[in-house]
Amino acid sequence: MKFENALQPDVKNLKNVFGKDFHGKTLLKVPRLVTSGYLMDDPEWSSNPHVHDFTELIFCTGGKGYTTIFDRDYEIEAGDLIIHNPATPHHEFSDPNRPLEFFFVGVTDFQVGGLPANCFMHENDRPVQKTGAYQEQFEVFFMELIKETLYRRVHYEQISNSICSCILALALRAMVARSYLAASFAGRGRFPSTAAA
Repeated sequence: MKFENALQPDVKNLKNVFGKDFHGKTLLKVPRLVTSGYLMDDPEWSSNPHVHDFTELIFCTGGKGYTTIFDRDYEIEAGDLIIHNPATPHHEFSDPNRPLEFFFVGVTDFQVGGLPANCFMHENDRPVQKTGAYQEQFEVFFMELIKETLYRRVHYEQISNSICSCILALALRAMVARSYLAASFAGRGRFPSTAAA
């Protein structure tokens, strides 16, 4: 028996699950890793305002801090995913009482359907995303990416690029799930926890 035959018909076609908003949110080309790393236990840490020529994703695993993107401030905490398209002015800093802990990755040479090359989201999308039910999975992917780039065993570049694909695809899944939930609960006066995503 083929695996596909075991799926319910509405799960086979994601358009039936997510509606029209899903059509452009597909990872069409595998990314290439530019940089990766992590920050832990530095209460005085902050970055100066800067831009990149690649997309940067920052996944917060602990603490609290702030990011400024295009002169707009956002509070960030464990479970948040911050997304910076290329040429996006930004900087982050820790709350000294609860220092930020995070992983980061820079990727290029990828394509998301409906967007310019190397851009992960539309300009009007929220750059700080709650990962909700996907938080643990993000942590696993980022940890594995850091291990690959630290130890640099045979084929680490291919494995690292594949993990970057997984991170981007999971981020798309989380964003689409959150959009679907928001649309489902629009007008009801409340929004469910992303843990239900």
